[in-house]
Amino acid sequence: MKKKYLSLLMAALLIVMACVTACSSGGGDDGGEAEIPTYVVVTEPTAPPFDMTDDDGNVIGFDIELLQAIAEDQGFNIEVMTIEFDALIPALEAGNGDIVNACMTVTEERELVVDFCDPYYESSNNLLVKSDNTEITGFESFTEGCGYKIAAQMGTECADEAMQMKEDGLVADVVLLNQTNLCIQQLQNGDVDAVLIDKPIGQGFIDKTGDELMFVGEPYVGSHCYFAMAVAEGNDELREKINAGLKNVMANGTYDALCEKWGIVGIEH
Repeated sequence: MKKKYLSLLMAALLIVMACVTACSSGGGDDGGEAEIPTYVVVTEPTAPPFDMTDDDGNVIGFDIELLQAIAEDQGFNIEVMTIEFDALIPALEAGNGDIVNACMTVTEERELVVDFCDPYYESSNNLLVKSDNTEITGFESFTEGCGYKIAAQMGTECADEAMQMKEDGLVADVVLLNQTNLCIQQLQNGDVDAVLIDKPIGQGFIDKTGDELMFVGEPYVGSHCYFAMAVAEGNDELREKINAGLKNVMANGTYDALCEKWGIVGIEH
């Protein structure tokens, strides 16, 4: 009788333990927190004050802080990978990155292969020269036989415009380089006479060099443009997250605070 009682008791305990284990497992699945997604951000950090690096090699600037604010608002994490500018879109196409965040200009050609998010900055392409240059006063200074050389960053709209000037016979040569700061070095060293550059990025180098450089003339005709982040074609979920986050940080004052911090004039919103 005693053995039978003990057997029944052990069986009851096993049933209770099995129920507790099943309930615990089920509760963890139903009530656990969803995994926070992490997206790989590709950028080319040689465009102050939007994209640059600090002394430790960390990417800093307006662009990355804006995206960090959007990520916090929308509940996702980011990892940053730096590559050459003309490799940014191929990185999305190959699946090696999720977001391009590099003061990229929205163009019809790029829209054929990536999906742009809502714009966050308005810009134009301008001529940058050394402050002691008294010969170049604007695009009207570039005439057939002038002999001037200009530089632009490879893969940018400025590069396309510079090459068009060469085709039209308005410049002697065009130097295309992978990084904006290399174009600036060419100008400082006297290897080129001017750099064709996005105005806010050029202003960043003017500030950085202590007015050693200056803008001349009006913007390149038809170069009014917008900066926007980009995602792989068809990635509507991520694009909508970024758009929603951008709208929220513009509404709550974060966007304006970042513009003030980095010394730029933001887009109307």
